[in-house]
Amino acid sequence: MSPSEPAAEPSRPASASAGVAAPFVVDPRTLAGLPLGQIIARVGMLEGALRESENRLRLLVDAVTEYAIFTLDPDGLIESWNTGAERMKGYSHDEALGLDFSMLFPQEDRVGDLPRQLLDRARAQGSHEHTGWLLKKDGSSLWSDVVISSMLDDRGRHTGFVMVMRDLTEQHRLEVAQDAFLNTFTHDVKMPITAIQGFAELLTDVGAQEQEHFVHRIESNTSRLLAMVEELIANATVTMRLPVAPDAAREQPSEPSQRPPLVRQRSRRAQVFTDARQSGAAGAGSARAGEVGPQSRGERDGDATARTAPERALAELLENSHEAPDHALPELFEQYGQALGVTRVVAYLADLQARSLAPLLGMGPHARDSHVEVLNVDRTMAGRAFQHLEVVRQVLEADESTDDGRLQVWLPLVDGTERVGVLAVTVPDADALEAHGGALEERLLTFAAVAAELIVTKTKYGDTLVRLRRTKDMSLAAEMQWSLLPPLAFVSDDVTITGGVEPAYEVGGDTFDYAVDPGLAHLAVFDAMGHGLPSAQLSALTVAAYRNARRGRLGLSELARSVDAAVASVFAADAFATGVVVKLDTETGMLQWVNAGHPAPLLLRHGRLVRTLDVEPTLPFGLGGMVDLRGVHIGQERLEPGDMVLLHSDGVVEARSPHGAFFGTDRLVELLTLHLAAGLPPTETMRRVTLALLDHHQGRLSDDASFLLLQYRPQPRPEHGTGRLSDEQPRSRAGRSR
Repeated sequence: MSPSEPAAEPSRPASASAGVAAPFVVDPRTLAGLPLGQIIARVGMLEGALRESENRLRLLVDAVTEYAIFTLDPDGLIESWNTGAERMKGYSHDEALGLDFSMLFPQEDRVGDLPRQLLDRARAQGSHEHTGWLLKKDGSSLWSDVVISSMLDDRGRHTGFVMVMRDLTEQHRLEVAQDAFLNTFTHDVKMPITAIQGFAELLTDVGAQEQEHFVHRIESNTSRLLAMVEELIANATVTMRLPVAPDAAREQPSEPSQRPPLVRQRSRRAQVFTDARQSGAAGAGSARAGEVGPQSRGERDGDATARTAPERALAELLENSHEAPDHALPELFEQYGQALGVTRVVAYLADLQARSLAPLLGMGPHARDSHVEVLNVDRTMAGRAFQHLEVVRQVLEADESTDDGRLQVWLPLVDGTERVGVLAVTVPDADALEAHGGALEERLLTFAAVAAELIVTKTKYGDTLVRLRRTKDMSLAAEMQWSLLPPLAFVSDDVTITGGVEPAYEVGGDTFDYAVDPGLAHLAVFDAMGHGLPSAQLSALTVAAYRNARRGRLGLSELARSVDAAVASVFAADAFATGVVVKLDTETGMLQWVNAGHPAPLLLRHGRLVRTLDVEPTLPFGLGGMVDLRGVHIGQERLEPGDMVLLHSDGVVEARSPHGAFFGTDRLVELLTLHLAAGLPPTETMRRVTLALLDHHQGRLSDDASFLLLQYRPQPRPEHGTGRLSDEQPRSRAGRSR
């Protein structure tokens, strides 16, 4: 080729056509010996071809409007944003570029570090698919299917990610409607059929020969109808849902590879709220942390009225709290922390499902502190303190911008035995906690006990704390139910009681109640017919009738008749509630119960299911006097020390996965015994069982689920009236260290 000849175009593959951006093929050997001008010309042609190819790809991606397609750099920052993403998410191209893609996820997912976990899985596996709620610019939500793929260069080095997203909100709404359909069959069809069976048995009790013939046919056909409903529910659960890949990694978020350094986790067992005003008596002196000196002159001289600075500060905290609203608590806590010589005092409150810990901030500097954020219960040191009811110490990284201490202490906030959250304080170092026999740590334990008591008390007078403990809007039916529930945990010398209800923000008819009196423990679970607000109204009436009869000291038979009559007087046999009512003699261990058409309680002993506590059931509450016709049968069982009795609704064991598998009694018992054997507190055990139930159903229960766990643990009566310490209290210096 002479220098005067035009430069030849790089060749295209034979399959390339005018409408397809095929790659150009260039053989480097063809450039050998060419003049510099021709080489530059060919390079220019290649650059033009590359720009044309990139432009065609961009036009192709932008032409796709039904999918959001965009790319991320290795750190998760958005690098490109197509027209479909603009339409679906509401962010323009210029607005989206440079944003962290985690802003597309709800707060609870960001708290759980889900966005980063998805990128890690995509990098490790090549691609990863995720389905869940994502956010638009205006704050509304889309149920989206996202495929994240890792991008590699020609040397196999990771260069970023490409994300393809579909909007499945309408399909998700269909799934929700299908769940409502299943719920309707479970309650509005199945339960009345159960009542019909009861009426048929009543006709048999009358004894007329001709009636028995018809009763036999009624029972036979009713049994067949029940079997058909069960089969319909099973088939509907399997076939009416969108297919879901059985990817365990999608259901169980991976643990982070690194955790903040932990200096030591200390177990403490103490009665921390017996006399709050004397909690600082371990030493007197300066209010600085760790500087707890010898007794003051007044104390040495026997002056009982002399108080140390921390004691005076605690007395002032208690006095000021009487007229303080709930939103004033952060300032009170901060002031008392200063008196103790600790800094950065923040109380974190657990949400209703105990998944996250939200900071309670006032109008002080922490209200604008970007480092104070919502914490995940399962992946933080704060969460460890909350789960195990331990004092956890965490070394902080050096920070030249502040003169705060270098050791963060997390203390569980426990009201009685119900976990409220955690209290965070910062101290100069571990020596400050250990000085003078650990006086400061004992004072911090007392501080946490007082703070928890104030938080629970002040919750009744405002909505600040209530809102803080919610992560989503609550239905009106659930609002009614939560206002009726007793504390979710209780511990005494003889019994431990732990309960829960799900779905926490939408529960309708399931509820429970309990009361512990001298020598007696009373428990009950109820499942009201139907769902939504009517079911909640029926449930509220049932609980009120139960409490009224229980407080009137009625026996179990009379109590059952009283509850039945109360429900029937309002609903006139058009609605009813199943339930189990239990009474335990804590002196003898004798357990008695009445079953009104409800799943039988489970008796657990030595970590295994001994048997179901069966008794001939009476009819559900509310069928208008039918209880008297059939009679009230009372079951009896003498419990052994350490026995557990689990009361539950059908929504627990009958919860089905998207593939139709029951959660089942065996799995329920296995989870209970596994976590309790691991030394977890009963409250944490039930939290983990509840999370397992929700994961089994992928977070969408088609029926309410409630449970109430009773542990019988009689102890030798203490001498001189001293009480036994609860395993549910934060462990003190007197206890063993972990």
